[in-house]
Parts: sequence; C-alpha cells; structure tokens
Amino acid sequence: MPEDLEIAIRMVLSIVAFAVIGWSFFSKRRGKKSKAASFSLIVLAIVSVGMFFNFGYLHGRGFIHHWELFHYVLCSKYFPELGYDGLYLASIKAQEETNPLLLKQRYTRDLRTNEKVHVKSVRKHQDEIRARFSPDRWKEFSQDNRFFIQSNTFDHFGMIRSDHGCNASPTWMFIARLFDARLPVTLRNLELLATLDMLLLVVMFVVVFRTYGAEIGMVSLIIFCLNYAGRFSWFGGALLRQDWLVASVIGVCMLRSQRHVAAGALFAYATMVRLFPVFFLLGPLVLAVKSLVRDRQVPNWAWRLGLAYFLGLLIFFAAGGLAGRGVSAWPEYAGKIAQHHSTWLTNNVGMQNVLLYGPDTIFRRTVDWKLPEPWIHWQAKMNAMKSDRRVFIALAMLLFTGVIVAAAWRCSIDEATALGIGVAYAALLLTCYYWTMVMMLPFKRRSDAAVLAFFAFNVLSCFAYFVHSASEFRYGLVSWMLGALLLIWALPDALRTLRGVPEEDQALLKLA
Repeated sequence: MPEDLEIAIRMVLSIVAFAVIGWSFFSKRRGKKSKAASFSLIVLAIVSVGMFFNFGYLHGRGFIHHWELFHYVLCSKYFPELGYDGLYLASIKAQEETNPLLLKQRYTRDLRTNEKVHVKSVRKHQDEIRARFSPDRWKEFSQDNRFFIQSNTFDHFGMIRSDHGCNASPTWMFIARLFDARLPVTLRNLELLATLDMLLLVVMFVVVFRTYGAEIGMVSLIIFCLNYAGRFSWFGGALLRQDWLVASVIGVCMLRSQRHVAAGALFAYATMVRLFPVFFLLGPLVLAVKSLVRDRQVPNWAWRLGLAYFLGLLIFFAAGGLAGRGVSAWPEYAGKIAQHHSTWLTNNVGMQNVLLYGPDTIFRRTVDWKLPEPWIHWQAKMNAMKSDRRVFIALAMLLFTGVIVAAAWRCSIDEATALGIGVAYAALLLTCYYWTMVMMLPFKRRSDAAVLAFFAFNVLSCFAYFVHSASEFRYGLVSWMLGALLLIWALPDALRTLRGVPEEDQALLKLA
C-alpha cells in the first residue's frame, strides 16, 4: 500500500471515528444508549485494527522492521562488545571483511559525538571496537550482520547506519538479551522476536477492556490504531519497542483496581527502560500531598505504591548491571541519553517545538543538502535558540505542569496518573511514536471533548502530510495540536480546582 493511500485512508477513518464516537457519546448523554451507535463503534474498532496493520500490507516487504531490528537486536545481543558507540563501525568493518566486493559506505554516524563523519576518520576507533570481540563472537556478529546487508539495498542500509544508534537502557538490554542472546539472526527468528510486542499489546488491551469496559476500551483502541504519529511504519515489527507503553497502561489499570504494589512494579519497569514514564508518578504524588494536607497523614496506598516503585527501581537497576557491561553500563547510558537529548530530530514532538519552531525550521531554510549532515546548521541554530529562551521555556513548562497538577488534584488516582502525559509534553521532546500514550485520553472522566478533539487533530495531521513534505512542518504542527489537545483534556478540571468547585463523584474519588 503506497504511503499516500495509507494516510488518505487513515484520514477518512479519523473523520468516521469523529462521527461514530460523537454519536455514541451523544446517545449516552441522552440516557438512551443507541444499539446502532454501539454496533458502529465495534465495526470501527475492527477496521481500525486493520488500519494499524495497513490492512496486511505491513512494511510492504514483510512484517519485520529492518531498521529497528538492526539497531536493537544486534546492539542488545552484542551489548558486551558494542556498548553504545560500536554498532555502525563494527557493522561496516564486518561488511568489509565478509563482503569486500560490495560498495563501501563513506559516511556514518560517530556514536560518540552524534556527528556524521567519514569512515576513514574513525578507523582507529573502529579497530578498538573490533578488538573487543573474541574470534568466535566476531564470526557470529559478522554472520548476523550479513543478514541485514543482504536484506537491504546499499543506499537504505547506508541510511540505517547513519541514524543515532541504539538508545535503550541497560535494563532494556538485559530483558532483550533474555530473548535474542542465543538466537542467530534469521528471518524466522526476527519475526518471532517482533511478535513479542504484538502479544504484549494484546495483553494490554485485554486489561484495558476488563478495567474500563467495552466502550472506553474500544475508543482507546481506535485512538491507538489511527494515531498519525504512532503508525505501524514507526515501530511495528520491532523488538520490545512498546514494552514501556504496555507497562504504563497496565499500571494505570492496576491503580484503578487498587492493586498498588503491582502498579509500582510496572511503573518502575517503564521508568528503567524509557526514563520519561517517571512523570506518570506526579499524579499519585499530588494526591498523596492532598491527603497529607487534608488528613495529616500519608495514605496507605501511597506507601505501597512508593515502596514497590523504589524496590522495582533497585531490582531493574541491578538487572541492567547484568546486561554484559557491568554497572559501568549506567554512566555510559547516562552520557548517551544526554547526548541524544541535545540532538534535534525532525520527528520529535513536544512543547519546545511550539516555542522554538519558526519559518526557517518549517521551510528548511538552514538545511544544506550538500553536507554529509544536512541538518547540522539547523541543529546548531536550535541549540542556540533554546539557550537564549531557556527562561521562557522553563516558565512555560512550569505553567503547563501547573495545569496538570491542578487537574490531578480533583481526579481519581488512575486519572491523575494518566495526566502525566501532559508533564512529558511540557518537559521533553519525544520521538513522535511515543505519543501512542494518548490512547489513555478516554480513561479520564469528562474526556469526551478531548477524545473528539484528538480525531479532529488527527485529520489535520494526515492532511498536513499532503501539504508539505518536511517532517519539521508535520511534527511541528502535531506539537501545536498535542498541546491544545492536552489543555482541552486537563484545563476544565484545573479551573474547577482553582475556583474551588466542590468535588463530585466522591465514590470514584475514593479510589485515590
């Protein structure tokens, strides 16, 4: 299925979703649940699942995501030798030894600096990486690397080896190595590994349906499947790329079911594999402070949640030290993440884009296609602008976070936790596909307007695809719309809190 057709169908389905879900909400408010609306919602959910998989087209040439699996299977399987700096140079070296007649890649990303460099300029470092391998491990790596060489064109594989490396935590490496450490890289084995995410997502939605009921479950499923920023092409057919989402969403469900220990463990896992899910704990913290202010004591659920969370952090931290590089893997990871977050990507989404993107970015006036790294001047300009506007950015972040805190103050614990999405938006620039977490919009009461706004904005996101080819334009627009969406979601409750409106639905609030 051509990408243009995929986006066009996604846009049409988003319009249909706006109508069908709006119809369902309207009939529910009237007190007469329409059977036709319920049936339409079921049909739409089924069709949306088909849309997520591009109606069987997947990646065009199959199920697996070669780009993702090259990075995350090879890097985890050979993490003891590759670390965070060795993947591209080791791959190029192995190709030169095992396939010497193939075209040689001239430029690659130096993963120590994130700069695009000529391969000849890093030969010394390449030899150092090669020396980390025993003869048997190098032979095994070369064989696994050959699969990706033979499965991708020279130009495409050159782009793969010019990305920004593997950015997974040592904890994630440990978990991934449980599955891939002894598996040779073959098509069948990669398909099996890529199936793990699909199974986890099925489990996640089963828990969502059981916790929130069929209607909210279907709306959440439709949002996940139709989300322009979280299409199959980004993460489908990869290895454990949605584990953080599964852990976070099930964690929210556990909080609603008052299973605080399980929730703490799940959020600890999500934090240790992706870091930013720590923001989901802000909502429970707000409610714990609220209880302390009103009742002069920390509630029991907060102790159970907090202790399970911190114990989980310790366990998963220790697991990261067993991933093959010892405890030193953690400072290496810290340096990698700091470097990664200082590198501007064209498919990032967050509040900083709203505050910093302008015509020069949107129309790529500072992009020089003659350079090995066309965006190097743009990245330098963005870093300079961020430095100049750091006070303004900090104030905007605090204001947006304040809205989230005020909204969380009057919510049940699961709703307050889901509101952490807004904190992540304010504090970070995350790659577009991480915003699959907006599937939690329906978990919050009084979210009808936000859910409908999502589909309206999703239509605009798809339309933007046809308007301008630059990712900066598309995801800059998504950043604006996501900010508006989160305000529609959180601001009404925040204003009720600030105005001192009495809390309603006390039975539900007891869940907190």
